[in-house]
Amino acid sequence: MIDTVALRDSICKTFCADLAVKTLPSGLAVTTTFRDAVSDPVACFIEQDDSGWYMTDDGHFLSDTVGRGIDLQSGARKEFLDRVLAPIGAWCDLRNLEIRTHAQQHAPRPDEIIQFITALVRSRDVTFWSRERIRGTFKDDAYRALVARFAARVDLSRSAPVDESLKDFPADAVLRPRVAGSSQTSTTAVFFVQALDGMNEALMLWMEARAQHRPDVRVAALVEDGTINLSSYKAQRTVNRIDAIAIYRGDEKAAIDRIERVALAAAA
Repeated sequence: MIDTVALRDSICKTFCADLAVKTLPSGLAVTTTFRDAVSDPVACFIEQDDSGWYMTDDGHFLSDTVGRGIDLQSGARKEFLDRVLAPIGAWCDLRNLEIRTHAQQHAPRPDEIIQFITALVRSRDVTFWSRERIRGTFKDDAYRALVARFAARVDLSRSAPVDESLKDFPADAVLRPRVAGSSQTSTTAVFFVQALDGMNEALMLWMEARAQHRPDVRVAALVEDGTINLSSYKAQRTVNRIDAIAIYRGDEKAAIDRIERVALAAAA
């Protein structure tokens, strides 16, 4: 049987072997047994200014990540970092390229220091995310962007048809403006497109709505990025027919602006 007390003592000894606290002109530096991608110790710095005590990392992680062109200001990576850092009162300061905590009047307690260092280690996971994982979050990111922009003005449905007559052509999102006493509104079906099949689905709905003489139905495609060949014949047929198309990644606000101009315009 394993001696649990001895094992605990051994783990504590191993964990603390590389633990170091050094005095610096600006405060304290704490290093641990955790290592980054290049095997340097993950460190945090405890500093004090006029606003109080705060903790920060060494700045290498954000400067290296941003320098590699990895987007930390939007999408799944930003959401992940916010979820990791917010519970301990920390955030990514992209202006100074450091992860830091809010200032407090007392020096950080040992448990707060451990929580901060743990969050620094977890934050590094985003640099290893594959393109496939990021692509897997696109539809969630896009829908949340629509909710943020339109929730107060339209009724949104996810993965739904426009109505019963078009039930065979469900869209990723359906937007119905809330305009009291007006019959001049249109319903906009939005397709979140990652491949040409998505463009074809948008085109089929557009064609069916026209066949049913439904000018109140508009169709838009929100394309994830520029990897789809929009010059292909199949893509051109969709681009030349549906009501709007926008490319999302890298220009998210403008892409949602394009959807808004279609979704909130008066019906013909």
